[in-house]
Amino acid sequence: MIVLYGINKVTETLLQTINEEVILASTHGKEVFPGYSVLNLQALSEIDEGRIDKIIICSMYVEEISNSLLLKGFSNDKISFFNCVSCLIEPLAPRQPPLNSNKIFYTTFDLAKSLPSFDAVNFFCSIELQRKKRGAEHIHLLILPPISDSRHFQTNIHHDADDTVWRTHQIILHLARCLPSITGVSVLTYREQLLHYPLNSSNSDCYTYDLENPKNMVTFNDIREDIASGLTSKIFKAPTQATAIAKQFIATFSQEKPLVVINLREYTQQPFRNSDLMSLGMFVTWLEERGYYPALMRDTYNLYGELPEPLRNVTCIPVASLDLTVRIAFYQQAFLTMSVNTGPSNAFYFVKDCNSIEFRWNDEQFFSISKSTMEATGFPYKQQPYFKSTDYNKVFWGKDSYINLKAAFQKFESCHTHM
Repeated sequence: MIVLYGINKVTETLLQTINEEVILASTHGKEVFPGYSVLNLQALSEIDEGRIDKIIICSMYVEEISNSLLLKGFSNDKISFFNCVSCLIEPLAPRQPPLNSNKIFYTTFDLAKSLPSFDAVNFFCSIELQRKKRGAEHIHLLILPPISDSRHFQTNIHHDADDTVWRTHQIILHLARCLPSITGVSVLTYREQLLHYPLNSSNSDCYTYDLENPKNMVTFNDIREDIASGLTSKIFKAPTQATAIAKQFIATFSQEKPLVVINLREYTQQPFRNSDLMSLGMFVTWLEERGYYPALMRDTYNLYGELPEPLRNVTCIPVASLDLTVRIAFYQQAFLTMSVNTGPSNAFYFVKDCNSIEFRWNDEQFFSISKSTMEATGFPYKQQPYFKSTDYNKVFWGKDSYINLKAAFQKFESCHTHM
C-alpha cells in the first residue's frame, strides 16, 4: 500500500504512475479528491504500519510533515518525498542526532594579534588538538575584531581595513569550513561581544580572556609538544562540494594523466620569494613529456597577470585561487602539489591525503626568510618538518631552479607510485 500525503497537482500526477493500492492523506483530512477519501494524520496513524509500504510526501512542507509522521510512530525508512527540483521520489535523509551543547569547545581567533593569513593553519591545528584533549565533539570559533566599543581602532600594519575583512572571509572562514569539527563560526562586530557568550572553564579556553591583552599568534612551536605525543597534524578536509569540483577537473582535463599542481607565488610584497617562472616553464614541458598533466594555481592577488611565454598555454585553476576550500580539494586529489614557500604552502602539512614538495631557502638579508626567523617560529632549518605526519610531504631546501625542480620531483616519483 502506498500513501500519498498531501493533495495537489503532484498527487494527481503520481496517481497516474502507481499501479497498486493507494491511500490519500493530509494533516487535517479536509481536502477533496475525486474517487478517494482523504484521511487525516490521526486516522492514518491507526492503520497497521505493516500494511504500508511507503509514504510519499507530496508537499513542499517536507520537514514539518515528516516530523509529524515520525512522532506518530512511522519509521524513517518508509517515508519519502517528491523532490520538485529533480522531479523524483527521494528517500527521507536519516535524522541528525541532537547536538550535545556540553560537548562544544569555544575558542577565539583574535585579529588584534593574529593575522588573517595562512599562518593561521597553526592556530587551527592547535584548537583541534585542544578539542581532542578536552573530549569535545564540536568547536565554535569566535573571531574577534581589533575594534572596541570603548576605544579607537587598532592599526593593522600588514593589511588595510578592506583587505583584513576580505582575507578573514577568504582565508580564516574557508579554513574553518575545512575543519570538520567546527560547527559554528561567529564573526563579532566588536571585541566586547565576547562577554555575551556562555563561556566557562570547562567549555572554553577564553572564559577569562583579557580583551586588552590579545593572545599572540600561534606558531609551529605551540603545537610541537602535542605532535610529539602522537596527535596528528592532518586536520583539514575539503568539503564534499569542493572535492566534486576537483574531481570534475581531473576527469575533464588531466583524465588518465597524473595531475601535478604548481602553486605560484607572484606577490608584490617580497618579490625575491616569488616563483621562478622561467624555470617552471621548462619544468612543465618536461612533466608533459613524461606523461604528467601540470596545472597552475596562481597567486590570488595576481590572478590574471601576464605569464611568460612558456607558461601561457598551461591550464590554470582560477577557482582554486579564489576559493580556499577548492584549493584544499585539489591538494587532496592531485598526484603532487609543488610550491615555493608561500602562504598556501603552509597548509600542505595539515591537509589529509596531500602530497607535496615545498621549496625553501634562507637569506640572512631578509628577516622573513632568515635562519633565526625560521627557528623562532619552530620550522626546523634545513630539516624535514617534525609536524608533518607522512613521507608524502617533503621540503626541498633550495630555490625552485629547473635543476632543483627536476631533482625534487624525480626523488618523490621514485618513492611513490601514481595515486
